[in-house]
Amino acid sequence: MHIPLFSPIGRRLISLLLSFVFLFNTASLAYANLPADKEYKFYYYLHDNLGGIQSVLDDKGNVVCTNDYLPYGEERNGDCMDKDEEDYGFTGKEKDEETGLMYYGARYYDPVIGRFTSMDPMLNNPNLKGEELQELLKDPQALNMYTYARNNPVKYVDPDGKTFIDSLVWTMAVRYFSFRRYDISAYFLDHAIQWEQFAPFQGTQTTSNLYFNTASGDVIAQEIGKNIKDTNEYKNILYNVQSKIKEGKTAGKNTGKFSKNDNSDLFYAMNKFNYTFNAKETENGTYDVNITITDIYDFDWVKPNSVTNVGIDLAVLSQKIEALQTYKIQIDLRENIKIGKEKKDKDTKKTSK
Repeated sequence: MHIPLFSPIGRRLISLLLSFVFLFNTASLAYANLPADKEYKFYYYLHDNLGGIQSVLDDKGNVVCTNDYLPYGEERNGDCMDKDEEDYGFTGKEKDEETGLMYYGARYYDPVIGRFTSMDPMLNNPNLKGEELQELLKDPQALNMYTYARNNPVKYVDPDGKTFIDSLVWTMAVRYFSFRRYDISAYFLDHAIQWEQFAPFQGTQTTSNLYFNTASGDVIAQEIGKNIKDTNEYKNILYNVQSKIKEGKTAGKNTGKFSKNDNSDLFYAMNKFNYTFNAKETENGTYDVNITITDIYDFDWVKPNSVTNVGIDLAVLSQKIEALQTYKIQIDLRENIKIGKEKKDKDTKKTSK
C-alpha cells in the first residue's frame, strides 16, 4: 500500500515541520538498581526534545538529578544526588562510566568529539544496493561513517547507532494532522511512532495491531465508522455487497480506495484497503451484513522528484530503521440490508416453476 502522507499538504507541511519547534517532556518510570532485599524506589525521568535525560524526580517529586548538554552531547553541567541515576544521559542513551562513551546499540559514541568510535554498520554493508543505496547516496552528510546524526545533533537523533532519524518530524506531523482535524490520520501515525528512541531504557517496544468495532462504545471506533459510512466509497461497497447478495452470494471480498475529495482524513490514514463481507438472512427477509476493512500501515518507495515524494521516502526510511512501525488495521462495520422487490419476484417465479 502507498500512503500519500504529504500529497496535498506539500511544501506547506514540510515548511511547518522544519520551522516549528515543539518541546515536550515525557515522564518515564524506571526502577533503580537496588539489591533484591531492599525496597524499590521509583524515579521519574523527564526528557528534553531529543530524548535526553534532563531531570530525575523521586517518588515524592523531589529533583534528585539535573543534566544539561552541549549540542553533541557533552555534559555542560549536571548534579546528581543519587549516583544510581547517572546511568542515562544524552538522547536517553546509557553512559559507560569508565570510558565516558554513550552506548547506542550498534556502536559507541563519544560526545566530547561528536563522533562514533566505529563505522556505521548500515553504510558499511556490502549487501546495500538498489533503492536503499540510491536513497543514501542522495545525502552526502550520511556518507561519513563516523558522524553523529548528519552533523546536525540539534535536529536529529540516532536511535540505534545505525543511521539518523529526525526526532521531531513525525511528532510534528501528528500534531499537524490534529490541527487540521484529521484525527484518524493523527491516531494511526502516532501509533506507528517508535517511542523507544526517546526512552530507550524502557526496552524494545512492539507496536500492536489496531482493531476497531464501530458498533462498540469506543469513541475513536465510532468516529472511524462515521467517517467511513459518510463516504461515496462506502456507498460503492454497499452497492457491490447488495449485488453479490442478489446473485445468491453471502460472502465475498474486494478492494477499495478513499480519495482526498471523498474524505481527506481517511485518504491520509489508509488510502487503499481490502474488505470482506459476510451476510445472513433474517426472519423478516433482510440481511445482517458484517463488513471488515483491513489495511497494512506502511509506505512504499517513490521517485523523489517532488517535496511530496521526499516526505514519503523519509517515512519509508523511518520504517526500515523501525522509527516508524508497520502494523495491521482492522475495522468491523455492521449493516442491515434490504434486498429490492426485483430479487423477491425472481425468487417467487423460481419457486412457482
